[in-house]
Amino acid sequence: MGMIALVIMRDIHRHMDEEDLERYSSGTSAEDDVALYEEHLLVCETCQLKLRETEEHLVAMHFAARQVRRDFERK
Repeated sequence: MGMIALVIMRDIHRHMDEEDLERYSSGTSAEDDVALYEEHLLVCETCQLKLRETEEHLVAMHFAARQVRRDFERK
């Protein structure tokens, strides 16, 4: 197995951190990273759960930001 294959295998098995999850969820991950994240998410229930939590958090933050803007515009 070549060095590149070993690096890819290691990356596939590395858990995603919060920044990785936020970038992936918001669609701002580098193209090269997306494939690795998706391969990892196929097999890692821990990161699948973290991703769902991250997506729920981002939806809540967007909703709250819209509410603040709406309330600000009414003043």
